[in-house]
Amino acid sequence: MDNFLRWIEICSNCGRYVPAVSPYCEICHHQYLVRDLTDDELSIPLDVIVNRINDAYFLFEHFGLGKIKGYESFNFVKYFKLFFAKAQYKSEIIKLSRHYWHLNEQIKDFSNRSAFKNRNYYLNQDFGLDCVAMQEVNETLETQFQKYIDTENFQISRAISIEDLDDDLKRKNTRKVPTPANSRKLITFDSLESSSNVFNALKSYFPGNEVNLLQALQGDIINQPLFFPYKQNLLTELFLRLHENGKLLNSKVRTCEWLCGNFTFRFIRGADDEIRKFNKITVLDLLNKGKGIPPLKLRIHKEEWPPVKKIK
Repeated sequence: MDNFLRWIEICSNCGRYVPAVSPYCEICHHQYLVRDLTDDELSIPLDVIVNRINDAYFLFEHFGLGKIKGYESFNFVKYFKLFFAKAQYKSEIIKLSRHYWHLNEQIKDFSNRSAFKNRNYYLNQDFGLDCVAMQEVNETLETQFQKYIDTENFQISRAISIEDLDDDLKRKNTRKVPTPANSRKLITFDSLESSSNVFNALKSYFPGNEVNLLQALQGDIINQPLFFPYKQNLLTELFLRLHENGKLLNSKVRTCEWLCGNFTFRFIRGADDEIRKFNKITVLDLLNKGKGIPPLKLRIHKEEWPPVKKIK
């Protein structure tokens, strides 16, 4: 794979040697062009290549698509191979150098949807990718972009789930593409709408930790467990409802592991008053047997979603 990486060594403007990690010359601030990607290799004008790299950086940086577990967010070449293999049903070597992945200052405003809409993401025109598959991915990205803008502070959430993109593509693809084992998520919702509803229902319980809550709901690893200020059965019951209404695709055992690994609560009994992790036995008893369900008036509701179902 190293064969197609062309590391620029000399600034084409001032002749100074170029550091391997910077797209700009430290002396003259000249932005490097792709000197070693020739017409014989790609048959594409250099300015088109640079523009496509800018577009791709926008996707990966602002939509969190480069943050698959096991792949560094800046290691775009490896991730490109994985993502496009799933999109086009075959492996394609992308002849790009990471030197030229830099931020386009004109599209920093996350709330500017027109900047997203007017960008050209059809990289298949340059790299021989499957046009239909890439168009479907782009349409999915735009839909998710609209759903996951926080209208209060214009922060784009990292709720773009690679698994959700994969599910759309798997319906049209019978060929299995291997996925890194450590990218499997403990919790998987049936749709982005469901995960968004859960986030909106829970964010008031975790003031100041909304970002970590969002990451946990996506199945990402968070630095430390989130403190839930009520009894553990209150939060667990919400996820029982999610299971009963088909909103969670993983097993109840995996939901239990996820709850116990990501949340703590205040345990008070007699002289004991301490912060504890969720108890696996207690959580499983509630998820499997309905044991310890809180009264209806105490349960977590978000516009009566998801509906309450009686446990036999």
